[in-house]
Amino acid sequence: MSTKAFALSVFALALVSVACCAADFEEKWVMYSCSIRDQASTESVMQFLDQAKSLGVTHVLLGEGNLSSLDRVAGDYKANAAKIREHAEKLGITLVPTMFYIGYSGRYLWRDGNLAAGIPVKDAPFIARGGVAVPDPSAVPSVANGGFDEFEENTFTGWSSQDYPGTHSFVDTQVKHSGKASIRITNLDKLPPEAKESCRIRQVIKVEPFRYYRLTVWTRTNAIQAEREDYLLLMSGGRTRRHCFQNFQTEPTQDWTRQVVAFNTFQATEIELSVGASLAKGGTIWFDDLTVEPAGLLQLVRTEIKPFRITSADGSAVYEEGKDFEVGRSGEQIYWEGGRDVSEPAGIRITEDSRIKDGDKILVSYYHTSVIYDDQSVCSVQEPKILAMMEDQAKRVAEIWPTGAYFMNYDEIRIGGWEVQPKGQNLTCGQMLAQHVSKAVGFIRKYSPGAKVYVWTDMFDPHHNAYPKDTPAFPDNPNFYYLCSSNWDGAWEGLPKDVIMMNWNGTENAARSLKWFASRGHKQVIAGYYDGDPKESVRTWMKAAEGLPNVVGMMYTTWQRNYSRMPEFFKALDEAVSAKKPTAE
Repeated sequence: MSTKAFALSVFALALVSVACCAADFEEKWVMYSCSIRDQASTESVMQFLDQAKSLGVTHVLLGEGNLSSLDRVAGDYKANAAKIREHAEKLGITLVPTMFYIGYSGRYLWRDGNLAAGIPVKDAPFIARGGVAVPDPSAVPSVANGGFDEFEENTFTGWSSQDYPGTHSFVDTQVKHSGKASIRITNLDKLPPEAKESCRIRQVIKVEPFRYYRLTVWTRTNAIQAEREDYLLLMSGGRTRRHCFQNFQTEPTQDWTRQVVAFNTFQATEIELSVGASLAKGGTIWFDDLTVEPAGLLQLVRTEIKPFRITSADGSAVYEEGKDFEVGRSGEQIYWEGGRDVSEPAGIRITEDSRIKDGDKILVSYYHTSVIYDDQSVCSVQEPKILAMMEDQAKRVAEIWPTGAYFMNYDEIRIGGWEVQPKGQNLTCGQMLAQHVSKAVGFIRKYSPGAKVYVWTDMFDPHHNAYPKDTPAFPDNPNFYYLCSSNWDGAWEGLPKDVIMMNWNGTENAARSLKWFASRGHKQVIAGYYDGDPKESVRTWMKAAEGLPNVVGMMYTTWQRNYSRMPEFFKALDEAVSAKKPTAE
């Protein structure tokens, strides 16, 4: 064989090798949510598996509602689970049960709300009055003209900046909650291009670090189309981009409604407060009667790593719980009985023989948790009891669902890293999560040796939610992730290379994300679709994965539980894969 012929043969062999290693999408996945309650629901699951099989589905990511409470299921649950398992095996479908709800953690926190991720309050001033201690009402940020009753023409006094007065923001003396006027923000579908779909009014308030406040404002809406989490923004340029991520509970058209949010100041001494509309497409919103007050012990959480402490005003005396004071409930029904943060905070009762006397000022340090958007509750990655729950879950799932494949539901962990660390450690969020996920994989391996383990990518992806601080690719998140004490970068160090990544980074960083995990030796399944255009989703992801090794499948991922477009999705995937296959000459 000539040197040239040999070189060509080696080159051809290399191409074949690359083609064999590149994305092949042999696995077809669907994310499926259900709850097995009786024979009827069992039959419904099996019927869905029949439908999935007809479309070529090989794997079902099973979000079954009892997987977090298998110690409490009814007697026929195990038999029904066995029927479903056997049916899946007959069809050649691999069931992949979900476990470890780290991020969206209500399935753990209903057992003990104190295991929620805590945020510290340091030396908040309280006053002893009539046998109880209450927040010092004078220790509150000053908000100028929160009632919107002082104005000149269409400009409000005391607010440092106001977008488009007289064209999109107005003084309204006719429609108001109380007082002389409200602010009306309107004509949102006609904002100028430079507005970037935003119209707001702003002022800077002075605050103390690590204090906790409750903000109340009244809103009225008419055909509003805007981002609900942005009706109120609390921002500082230091620790974090924002201090609150709670959605207002508003309908597009709604009469005057009281909105309540709670926020921690973190390290800030100044916070820019603004109300208005962002990502606005149309409609009108009114704001009135904005006030700020101390939040007290709202959403209080207490464990050994979230201690509670009361001292005298000068710090010289440390008071003893049970002797000097008693604290009411904590961690109870934080979100899951219509709670949100409009519920009343826990109280502090001064005992009869207390060293705290009526009229004394005291300083209270404690931890609270927070709601994210509408109802997300986040458990603490630092809590040993969470790990104990996880191990118990891994054991029970392996016993009842011995499928040999399991999914770890680490996802969007938006609070973390603030609690006391053992032995004086000062680990970052990413370092703590690396340890946490390593233990989680160990639990699965302990009770199901040889099982395949899957996990969402986002909290382990430097191109997604595990980005380092000041990452240029994330200009809207220049500092820390949501309400965390630091970033999650480095969390990937806790993942064994045989953990298979479910990649849902469907942004402009999709190709970078896929390439990054491929370079670390992980297999990947693309979590596509997300209730958009199935064909466009497949096209975008196929382009991002082009030429990469070990991208083994794609999943129909619906958050709306809409399975009607599965045929369209898998047809588009089949056509795309077929078009990529080399043709024999």
